[in-house]
Amino acid sequence: MSGRSNQFITVYIKDADLAERIANSNLNKSKVCSEALRLVLDVGEKSLLALLNIEESNKALNEYRERLLFLEAHYTQEKMFLTERITIIEERLHKLKAEEYLIEKSTALSQLFVAFNKICIEQKFDINEIKEVATPMIEKIMEYFPEFDLEQHVTRIHRLLT
Repeated sequence: MSGRSNQFITVYIKDADLAERIANSNLNKSKVCSEALRLVLDVGEKSLLALLNIEESNKALNEYRERLLFLEAHYTQEKMFLTERITIIEERLHKLKAEEYLIEKSTALSQLFVAFNKICIEQKFDINEIKEVATPMIEKIMEYFPEFDLEQHVTRIHRLLT
């Protein structure tokens, strides 16, 4: 070590934000630099760099963990939203299918009764003749309308038309 007690050195700081923060701080820059350089000399540059790399790695790890937590929370919210939407649409679809079935059933029944009533008129409201001619149709009507009473229906149609 030389005999001089005070040595001046110039330090270049590549990171402009860091240089500005240091310039605006109330740190004793000489003391901080002296301690940092002493640490490098005592511990060794490789050890200090390893320590800095550990700090950087820990910082990156924490950032990734925070990001993962954020994404997991967002995923959970999105999953709940989509599950709710799916449930609503499935319920609506179920109701629409039920309505579609009722519409198809009523349309088919209506068409059957129109054709059946025509047969009743053609057979002059004779129950035996109607049964003979329209058995498949009567069976189809009863599939849709199990409470169908042939005699009662023929009597009602006969009264309405005569």
